[in-house]
Amino acid sequence: MADLETLIKLSDLAWETIRESIAGLSEELSWALVDLQPGEYLHSEGSILSQIAHVANGKIIYGSVGFRDTEVRWRELSPKIDSLWPNLDAVVGWLGEAHEYWINSWADVEDLDAERPRFDGSPVPGWKLIATVMNHDHYHAGQIHLQRAILAPTSTPPPPEGALWEKHCKDFPCW
Repeated sequence: MADLETLIKLSDLAWETIRESIAGLSEELSWALVDLQPGEYLHSEGSILSQIAHVANGKIIYGSVGFRDTEVRWRELSPKIDSLWPNLDAVVGWLGEAHEYWINSWADVEDLDAERPRFDGSPVPGWKLIATVMNHDHYHAGQIHLQRAILAPTSTPPPPEGALWEKHCKDFPCW
């Protein structure tokens, strides 16, 4: 379907998009919350900081489950991100580590058409896992740009995320 070199270039583009969305972000703005309606879920509690953490942990889970035999599980990531909370620099640093892990997890894969497990256990071709994470970067970069445009900085940090992730991820095989 796609060659490795093209996927690496497209992944680099997606990575730059997410990095641009958080460039110059202040910690106080990263803490601002979108006012979610009852029952809504933004893959976070609604802050930019949460979006960054979500992207980072998604990279780890997709790489771990899809390309590294689930060497890392959601239940390990929840306390990790809570230990960094609510420090923007620490969470952005984790995002960088997660991206490196993600790229390294598939950079030497020879058969990109071979089916691999997704976080929910369903099989998909390797190239599709890679494309999903690229699209995920672009998607959340757009959300972050919008949040930056409409939210005001706050001195109140958002609540930690670990319990939220357990609530939404505990039923997946990679919990």
